[in-house]
Amino acid sequence: MHSFFGFAFFIDFFGIIILFISYFVGLLSFLALDNKFFNKNIRYVFFLNIFVLIVFLFVSTNNVLLMFLLYELLLVPSFLLVFYISPSRKSTQASLYFVIWTQIGSFLVLCVVLYIIMSSGCTSIFLIKNFIFSDVETLLLSIFLFFGFGFKVPVWPFHY
Repeated sequence: MHSFFGFAFFIDFFGIIILFISYFVGLLSFLALDNKFFNKNIRYVFFLNIFVLIVFLFVSTNNVLLMFLLYELLLVPSFLLVFYISPSRKSTQASLYFVIWTQIGSFLVLCVVLYIIMSSGCTSIFLIKNFIFSDVETLLLSIFLFFGFGFKVPVWPFHY
């Protein structure tokens, strides 16, 4: 475990798997791009590397608040990928819907993160794991997280 600006970072097996999946899906998407627009391909590789760098920080942090902020920071390269790669009107509209719906889901996730921090009194994931929530709290937090991530990730009833 390493400390950087007062935040503890670590990497585990599942974090490495998520990083490899991010690169694999990104490279498959790169192969699907039209090769005529070389400038567009360079932008894609740049945004993909920024995305994977943020994913690396996201999966290696020990602070739940920093993890939430890094998860939200993933919105920026994702938005730029959708906005710049496909220069049509529909992609512009899709990227704006993406930002709006993601922020609605983010509010629910932020409420859960702040409640967990206030209830447990700490931001360390290792210490929060040992905190015991009541059954009602666990149910409500799970529902809020389900709907929050349901807006953020394209889950069927929320995906427009």
